[in-house]
Amino acid sequence: MQEANFTLSWLDYAIVVLYFVGVVAHGIYISRKNKGSDELPQPSGPG
Repeated sequence: MQEANFTLSWLDYAIVVLYFVGVVAHGIYISRKNKGSDELPQPSGPG
């Protein structure tokens, strides 16, 4: 039973971390995209 509890705790932690990282990454990506496209329209980046 303890192992199951431990595994559940780890799963919850991993899910929360992944979700938080995804949200932060998405926000940063949109912010950078909007800033670069609105303030400084320069050919920055590959492609």
